[in-house]
Amino acid sequence: MPLLPLELVNLPVAAICSSADSLVLASTTGAGAGAGAGAGAGATGAGAAGPTGATGSTGVQGASGIGASGAAGTNGASGSAGTNGASGATGAAGGASLGANSFTGAQNLQDNELIRAKIRDYSETISSPTISAGTLTLNLETSNIFTVSLNAAITTLTISNPPASGSGGAFTLILTADGTARAVTWGAAVKWPGGTAPTLTATLNKIDVFTFVTTDGGTSYYGFNSGQNF
Repeated sequence: MPLLPLELVNLPVAAICSSADSLVLASTTGAGAGAGAGAGAGATGAGAAGPTGATGSTGVQGASGIGASGAAGTNGASGSAGTNGASGATGAAGGASLGANSFTGAQNLQDNELIRAKIRDYSETISSPTISAGTLTLNLETSNIFTVSLNAAITTLTISNPPASGSGGAFTLILTADGTARAVTWGAAVKWPGGTAPTLTATLNKIDVFTFVTTDGGTSYYGFNSGQNF
């Protein structure tokens, strides 16, 4: 290769490259540069992994979602009936407090007491049993006053349904004579003063009245002559 003139040695490469005579030098310089670049490239080193970064803060909670309502489930089967509870104890009987009242029809007190009663304008039921085959029956549940036509002798006197022993009961017997003397067998339960029964009036249509009281359930009846020959 020919030597460059001395004056060209001190010129910058750019000036030399711009000259037509330096094309060869430019080419030579480029080739050298390329070779140098290739020789300077080192192998890529694998570095160690860096430490794990700190955990980031929790993000803001998202808005709650509103889901559609589910379909209603089917009804369950009915349970079996429970057993009945034990009956409670019977409470004490209460007393009724009544004001002024008007009653119609029979009022049956079932032998219970009517306490502190103030009675006026009252009456007693009258019945008229007959003598049948010498038997006269006086039912104290029917009435307490008996009117009897004494048209036959009374051989059996039956007094039924007296009050229980310990309660007093009384009734009145009214005998109307038929004009013939009649005898009455009073029975052992009827007690007369002095143990002597009264003599009955025989005059036609004359009336004898007798009252009887019992306190022992009819075991004994105390007889009183209330009046005769009315």
